[in-house]
Order: sequence, then structure tokens, then C-alpha cells
Amino acid sequence: MAVIGLSFVFMLCSIGAGGDAALSGTVVDLSGEPLADARVFLQTGPDQLLREETASSSGRFSFDHLAPGLVGIFAIADGYAFGGTSVPLAVGETRSDIEIPLSPRTSVAGHVVDFKGEPIESVRLSVLLIQGDARVGLPFAQLAARGFAQPTTDIQGRFTIDRIPEGAKLCIKASHPFYAQTTLQDIAAGQQDVELVLHRGKVIEGLVVS
Repeated sequence: MAVIGLSFVFMLCSIGAGGDAALSGTVVDLSGEPLADARVFLQTGPDQLLREETASSSGRFSFDHLAPGLVGIFAIADGYAFGGTSVPLAVGETRSDIEIPLSPRTSVAGHVVDFKGEPIESVRLSVLLIQGDARVGLPFAQLAARGFAQPTTDIQGRFTIDRIPEGAKLCIKASHPFYAQTTLQDIAAGQQDVELVLHRGKVIEGLVVS
């Protein structure tokens, strides 16, 4: 009985290992030159922890032991903006062709107000970065623990989002405990007059049954 149990555990481990996916690639500038020591981040889902690797002297990076599904991968290097994409991975698939081009950096700025036009302080902002057909979420709540401050409004409701690539589009989501979440799309990189209007949130209670 003990031998059968051990074999069963080994079989499960083998199946799990066979289902792992992996990806690798290169971080480059817009001329195609590799960017050494770029920081590369990977997230397998909005509620999953970030993984981080440092690109080699030739700009190469790799991540293994990945579950199948859509993963977000993005990078940043000194003097450059964030850049990245989302990659679908099948069970056991290995991708080695991922290229992350990094662009010169700019910013987006604006303010957040309520429906009366009054500024709202301490609104936290998250970003979906769109570069052509590529798009990736920048989870600033997790990046804050890695040296990147989460964009938050000041007492005048003002905010600035740095390290945005030139020519990109943004989708910004604003969150505050007393207001409903609000999303604003098609914001151009470099725009300095973004306005988000938040409305008071309401609590909805109910019962979930089978």
C-alpha cells in the first residue's frame, strides 16, 4: 500500500511538470539593440504575485514553470519607459521569440474630481498600457514594493503617471474606498489634462445560492 501511494504521488508530480509552460526573449530599444540589465516582470493573472528577472548583457530573459493561460510580461530600463505585451501559453508550450521594445519615456497627468467638481484626494490609479496591438496591465499596487510608487492623487486631486512610452495609449482605472471604480480609455501618452469624475459608490447586498 505504501509503494502504491508513493507511485501515485510521483505520477501527479510528473503530470504537473509536463504541463509547465515557459517563455524567453529579449529586451531591446527601438533600433533593435539589446538593453542589458533591464528589469523584466511577469504576472500570470490580476491576483497573482509578480515575478521578476534581470536581463543579461545581451538583453535576454526567461521564465519557466508557468501555468497555461494568458500572461502579462513587461520591462523597464534606465532612461526608458515601461513596455510589454500579453502572451497566451498552451499546456507545456515553450516560447522563445518574445521581444519587448522599450521607448523613450513621457508622462500622463490630470486630476480626479467628484460630480460637483471638487477634488478627491488619495485616489489610486492602475494602468492598462496599449502599444499598437500589444497591451499589458501595469500592477502599480505590486510594483510599489519594488521601488515604483503607485500613482495617487494629492490634496488637489492631481496625479502624474511617469514612465509611459511615447506614442502609447492608456486605459486608467481609478479606485477609492468611498467612490465607485471608474475607467477612462484612449488616453494619449503625454496628455497633461486628463479628468476623471468619480461618483459615490453604493453597497449592494444579496444572497448567492446553488
